[in-house]
Amino acid sequence: MLYLIFPTEQAAKDRTYEIARNLGCQQGSTEYWFGWIVSYTNAPESALMVPEDETDKLTPTEVTELKDQAYMEANGWFPPTQNP
Repeated sequence: MLYLIFPTEQAAKDRTYEIARNLGCQQGSTEYWFGWIVSYTNAPESALMVPEDETDKLTPTEVTELKDQAYMEANGWFPPTQNP
């Protein structure tokens, strides 16, 4: 999984909504193409979750801005793991 970071959750939702419309999805069927997450440590910063085989749905600039799992973990995007 790759991640495309946006300053707010609304900005991420707007972009994934736009992608769905550009792919021909009709309102009421598929509202959003990609899911998204909100930063655990820096909300409202949010990121689209982009499977590696779907980067073709992004602009060339967006592709250069994608972050990997290691980056996201190192930068506080996910809650700390709990050891039993």
